[in-house]
Amino acid sequence: MKVEDRYIDIKEVMEWLGLSSKATIYNWVKAGTFPKQKKFGCSTRWSLQEIEEWVRTRPTGAYGEG
Repeated sequence: MKVEDRYIDIKEVMEWLGLSSKATIYNWVKAGTFPKQKKFGCSTRWSLQEIEEWVRTRPTGAYGEG
């Protein structure tokens, strides 16, 4: 059974990742290191599944971001 994806706005992304700056997210998207946002009419949202996968697979340690 496939779980339906949930899409969250920039404020929720910031809360979920513990960030205080929207610019950080947009800079990561521009650099190609963070999932791209999707447009739903006038609103912009991110896939929570893609963000969870990004968190699971991002580097950690002395030179990683995590």
